[in-house]
Amino acid sequence: RQIVLSGGEPLMHQDLFALVAQLKDAGVAVTLLSSGLLLEKHAAAITASVSDVIVSLDGPRELHDAIRRVPRAFDRMHAGIRALHALRPGFPVAGRCTVQRQNAHRLRETARAAKELGLESLSFLAADVSSEAFNRPGGWDEERTSEVALTPEEADALAAEIDALERDCAAD
Repeated sequence: RQIVLSGGEPLMHQDLFALVAQLKDAGVAVTLLSSGLLLEKHAAAITASVSDVIVSLDGPRELHDAIRRVPRAFDRMHAGIRALHALRPGFPVAGRCTVQRQNAHRLRETARAAKELGLESLSFLAADVSSEAFNRPGGWDEERTSEVALTPEEADALAAEIDALERDCAAD
């Protein structure tokens, strides 16, 4: 029995920890899916009530910040992860990377960044460019889709990057 709270950013919801307390009282484990920007601010409440955290990681520092369009986003996430671990050593924090045009050729660097952040694992998923999810009524237009989706040639390069990732990071 587990629930994953995502968003947007669940840490921006004013009643988040009241909801988490109710879920915890009902015996439900809570995973928090976060951008990582507010982890440090809420570290005490997170480590006291949440089972684990998954942060969105878009690449190494400069690429992550560029994709997020937030200055120092990587550093803020890193500070938050350190705060969680300072309060509760070994607290489980994993990462997930949405693979898209800007980062598809840098998966190995993203894996190294995950290690630098102290993440216990990293998963990759394809960018969703066709649904109405994530507050996209009507979906994305062609221009926005082409900014994120890979071309067939880029997909071939992604396949090579995945092969290199498997080879270079096999020990991890």
